[in-house]
Amino acid sequence: MKKLVLISLLSGIFLLAHVQTQAQTGTTSTPTSPKSWWNNIKSAYKAKKDSLLALKKDTTHKHGLISQLAPSQNNTVLTGNGNNNSTDAVAIQLDACTGNAAAQTVTIFFTIANPASVNQAIAIGLGQYAKAIDPDGNLSRARECHLADGNGAGWTELPTGLKMKGSITFTNILPKQAQLALMEFNIFSHNADGGRDPKVKNISAKNLAITWQ
Repeated sequence: MKKLVLISLLSGIFLLAHVQTQAQTGTTSTPTSPKSWWNNIKSAYKAKKDSLLALKKDTTHKHGLISQLAPSQNNTVLTGNGNNNSTDAVAIQLDACTGNAAAQTVTIFFTIANPASVNQAIAIGLGQYAKAIDPDGNLSRARECHLADGNGAGWTELPTGLKMKGSITFTNILPKQAQLALMEFNIFSHNADGGRDPKVKNISAKNLAITWQ
């Protein structure tokens, strides 16, 4: 009974709409059946729904791709000792992880090379991204850093084709710790001639064994 009432109601609406259209346009035509009219509406609705679903899927895929690419563009991850790793302009190799038991400090020694870029000015960041975490979860901050025989936090020129020794020291690390669960710091670089092309790269190493002295 309800179905018959609904069909009758839709038929009335269809005929009324058809008559109004004829009155506005001044034309006359034989209307299609209510069933054909209803099928056309359902087909149009399905096509619109499929289009919206396809657009949503495409947008989700693009956003997922961006989120997957972002970490690898922003971080260089080292695992263990003695790994070669490239920043945007220079290459860095970790040489040693040495602890001073009396001072309760750990110093990371490394080599920075500029194999192919134009002369670079480089510096080590001692801000919030310079940190070490021991296996117990204790956080240590960097106290000092060096490039060649100078302050590593200041700009030091690294010419094309040359290497330079450097170090960064973290404080408040107990001698009982056999390794650093995590060590991080930033390296900044730019063209030595005028400061063009500035870049920053996060150097991150996990499970670094400490040699205590």
